[in-house]
Amino acid sequence: MKRAHRRKRTVSLLLVTAGLLVFAAAMHLAVPAPSAAPRKGCIDCHAGMVEKMLTGNVHAPVKAKDCDACHLPHGLIGGAFLRQEVPLLCQRCHEAVMRPAVKPVTVHAPFAKGTCTSCHAAHNSTQPRLLKAAQNEGCYGCHNRGDYEKAIVHAPVKQGCATCHAPHSSGHPALLKEAADFLCLKCHQTDGQKAKAAHHGQEVRSGCLGCHNPHSTEKRGLVKATFHQPVAAGKCTACHGTQPDGRLAKVADAALCVKCHKQDAALAGKIHRPVGEGKCLECHAVHASDHRGLLAKRPTQLCLDCHKREDGGHQTQTQTHAPYRDGNCLACHAAHGKKETFGLKASGAALCASCHESAKYGGAGGHAPAAKGECRTCHQPHVADSRALLTKKEEALCLSCHKELEQQMNRFSVHRPFAGGECSRCHNPHQSGGAPKLLRERDTTTLCVGCHESLK
Repeated sequence: MKRAHRRKRTVSLLLVTAGLLVFAAAMHLAVPAPSAAPRKGCIDCHAGMVEKMLTGNVHAPVKAKDCDACHLPHGLIGGAFLRQEVPLLCQRCHEAVMRPAVKPVTVHAPFAKGTCTSCHAAHNSTQPRLLKAAQNEGCYGCHNRGDYEKAIVHAPVKQGCATCHAPHSSGHPALLKEAADFLCLKCHQTDGQKAKAAHHGQEVRSGCLGCHNPHSTEKRGLVKATFHQPVAAGKCTACHGTQPDGRLAKVADAALCVKCHKQDAALAGKIHRPVGEGKCLECHAVHASDHRGLLAKRPTQLCLDCHKREDGGHQTQTQTHAPYRDGNCLACHAAHGKKETFGLKASGAALCASCHESAKYGGAGGHAPAAKGECRTCHQPHVADSRALLTKKEEALCLSCHKELEQQMNRFSVHRPFAGGECSRCHNPHQSGGAPKLLRERDTTTLCVGCHESLK
């Protein structure tokens, strides 16, 4: 019985399978064969757009009309979706540029961030190498044009920045294609009488950028604005010794500067670190400079080599102190040091008074911190998330001293400015001639009608 039942079940399965195969074959015959015509491409719908992209210098995939090389086919949501984000997409073809064989010393900021399209157009351009703008004009989008267009302009600058600089990365400082002196000597001969006369009888074959600006200056010969006094006087041996062949020897004496520039003994232990360590050349140029005080760089750049910005360089805070924002560190700080904390040029209140009129911010009857000259009790010196460079939000700052008012804020009926923590709507935070104490310079009636016009 069992064997007969199994045989019957097997036959049934075979019949069902056969039926399904017949049905599938019938369906296959009923459905027409797919068309041999290719699917529509981007050009079929965007012919006009493609034609515009085929003018000037054209990106290779665009020239081949191969949109799919960079873009995904459109989905239900319209948009030219890239296959990968930039710079990974660019790297698929430009591997040699994106991954140089030799580890670079300097990398161009947009290249380091992977923002290829900040300099290059994605499809076509009127400029070589798909640049968005003529070479120098594109560079001036980030680099201050005024530094490159002074009275005397170096010939390579007129020819284009890429004459001397690599656009992406380099094995030399400042993105130079070759070592600075080697680049200079490719065009400038230094063994002639004219060149020697200009260099006080010396044949100079190195350190060109110590005295010359490589881009533009206001003086002939592309010399820098300010010269070290011995250099200007041609007294090279005041600092340098001489070698047997008459050439100048390198300076080895680290204490050479203090032979002329005496240190203030009263500043001992309270001076700027490089000064205390005798490392004058961390901040100063040896021969010449385009900046006051023979600084090696702009004060902004120089200070930030060691002292990182508190705002991370993005200045996202609500308030930034003007000298700090403008990079004018020396407006408040002494370059070498002072007895005061943090190398400030003067004590807190006196320093603030050099810009902020002290008569308005202190004195008898004024707010206690202002009267005592304790500006930093309430204000930050560089950046702050609160208005007026306050160390905290106004409400929290005032209540940190006036704790007795905190309970009043929880009452059922509270004056709107007080409830909102806007103490300075009615009170002067520094000094006022009004009454009661710290009231703004209006009597009570005048102050109230400023908001409550119905009382007039």
